[in-house]
Amino acid sequence: MNKILIALMAALSPMALAAKNIDIVVKTDTFSLPGVLTVPDKVVGKVPCVVFVHGSGPNDRDETIGPNKVFKDIADSLSINGIASLRYDKRTLVYGEKYLPQGAEANYYYETVADAVSAVETACNLPEIDSNSVYVLGHSLGAMLAPEIAQKSGKTSGLIMLAPPAQKILDLMLAQCNYLKNVYSKLGATQAVEIMNQMAVAAENGKKIGNADYDEKIGLPQGLTESYIKYDNEYNPVQVAESLSIPIFMAFGFRDYQVPFSNYNIWLKAMSKHKNANVKIYFNVNHIMREGVGEPSPLEYNEKRAMSPQVMKDIITFIKK
Repeated sequence: MNKILIALMAALSPMALAAKNIDIVVKTDTFSLPGVLTVPDKVVGKVPCVVFVHGSGPNDRDETIGPNKVFKDIADSLSINGIASLRYDKRTLVYGEKYLPQGAEANYYYETVADAVSAVETACNLPEIDSNSVYVLGHSLGAMLAPEIAQKSGKTSGLIMLAPPAQKILDLMLAQCNYLKNVYSKLGATQAVEIMNQMAVAAENGKKIGNADYDEKIGLPQGLTESYIKYDNEYNPVQVAESLSIPIFMAFGFRDYQVPFSNYNIWLKAMSKHKNANVKIYFNVNHIMREGVGEPSPLEYNEKRAMSPQVMKDIITFIKK
């Protein structure tokens, strides 16, 4: 454990990023996504590998959020500890509105799952990687979909789920809107409050899809489609995770307003009977696994902060045990 902690402290230093970065391409049918394989330098033999899966939106391979690069920071720390990683640009970033196969409906599978399964397959076939030690690390939406990725892949050695939602997307949006309305009101940001009000109305409307009460003029929030809502309603990440026998590590931030504390409680209860699951909460950590104090706000995402050392330590310990 002391060796891991020493290595982790070195990993968090900007001077200690000894690794080889190899350009790769993740291919799914006709879609090709540029990415990078980060391999520990001066390591003999095959090494474990972590495949990163993004949160919602057209994320780049580093999952850049303001000045913070969530995935790159983790990849750098992993490499110092003898662990490789594979990260790639999300399909919706590379292809924009043309990310769907012809005739397909928009949903989580084409946005995230299909390419993550391909990325796991890619990692397993790389000469530098131990194919029996390939992990999926998902953040937010990517964490919620990680159980399905593992189920469809069949080659995943374990899951690392950072801030995984357990609620349905529309319920999650409503919780976020209610929280942010209060934050923006205190800041005097009246326009932002009105946007949250409109989004909440659209989210409530979305819950009426299939009923006569659904108002097409109001529509759905944030560019969602009925096919997305249908997929979300049919997919139960908690049930899928419960069915998996592979090791699972979940990390929640108590200061995370995007995936509220209630989600932690749902996962904790559900995974209590799972033989290989570890569910942890970090009381000073936010949605992007950065530490802070006080009332959490979107404004702190604009501040460059280091990855929580304790979260990083626990990720490394989970992979190495």
